[in-house]
Amino acid sequence: MLYTVFTHSLFFLSEDSREILCARTFHEVIYIFYTDTTVLHPYKPVGCFKDKRDTRALPVLVQKFSVNETDLANSFADIIHACATEVFENGFWYFGLEFRHQCWSGVNGGMTYNRHGRSDNCLSNYSVGSFWTIFVYRFVEVDHFTGNLALCQV
Repeated sequence: MLYTVFTHSLFFLSEDSREILCARTFHEVIYIFYTDTTVLHPYKPVGCFKDKRDTRALPVLVQKFSVNETDLANSFADIIHACATEVFENGFWYFGLEFRHQCWSGVNGGMTYNRHGRSDNCLSNYSVGSFWTIFVYRFVEVDHFTGNLALCQV
């Protein structure tokens, strides 16, 4: 399975818990990959961001992968999965693909991935970065609410 959609329902109750004051439902796409014997921790796309040589958005080059130019969709999906596997084994929570095939990450990735701002120059149809852009992902916890509480005013 390449991805699944999780639905979160959030209810705000009255102080005596007898009345629902507000309810919202949120949907998020989370990627889950299965191998023969294991399930990789789920992750989701964060988006496309700029990168610079002197201060990398994600400072650790984890690995470079080969791209199968005759089957880009499957090749990039395999690269994203392989990158996620390597990054998870190293204990990082954020990772990204830059220049189509470079897997980047870092200990403080959640604080540095967007240091140069968003970009619209990634290969969005494949969810990988291009020249000096990085398409970022993050591992997620599926047992807690990740929606925006501001959407429900009580």
